Amino acid sequence: PFVEAGTASALGALLIIILGGLIFHRIGSPLVEQIETALAGLIHTQRLAQVGSWEWDMASDLVRWSDETYRILGRDPDQNDLGFDDFMETVHPDDQTRVRESIEAAVDGTVTYAHDRRIVRPDGTERIVHGQGEVVYDGQGRPARMTGTIQDVTDRRQAEDALRDSEGRYRSLVELSPMPVIVHRNGVFLYANSAAADLVGVSSA
Repeated sequence: PFVEAGTASALGALLIIILGGLIFHRIGSPLVEQIETALAGLIHTQRLAQVGSWEWDMASDLVRWSDETYRILGRDPDQNDLGFDDFMETVHPDDQTRVRESIEAAVDGTVTYAHDRRIVRPDGTERIVHGQGEVVYDGQGRPARMTGTIQDVTDRRQAEDALRDSEGRYRSLVELSPMPVIVHRNGVFLYANSAAADLVGVSSA
């Protein structure tokens, strides 16, 4: 399951703002400790789910990533002042046009921003991530920023691909088997390999 687009980012930003103000006003208060605990819990939850959050301020072209987003993308969390072009550099070259077009369509209000894409880490490692987000508009109805989430789905996609390959190999073995193979349920025939079809004089399916 994916975290709702923008939820983690908005919560993180809100907690950071509140935390900064409270620390300045009253260091060591119980409320500050509670917020610090909540922030730590948010970071831990993102790490376990391999879900990071992000925010793109369109006016300043500043992109803010959560710690987990930096980890997923293989970037240094100390790297600040990131822009849209820095984000695009993380995208696999063959996917960049599609990703850029999907962002532009989301900003135009044409479609929802949600897709899978490949990323390339600085060490050359490729991963598959699912990204989704939403556009936030200002008081005049103009797009002001985007917030969203990113999740590393590489392991899941590889497992799905392996399962499909395994099913394909099994089906090929059954189909080419010289022994008749028939699959039925409650008296209804669902499948017959070529040998079984030839035996009863029907076509295989």
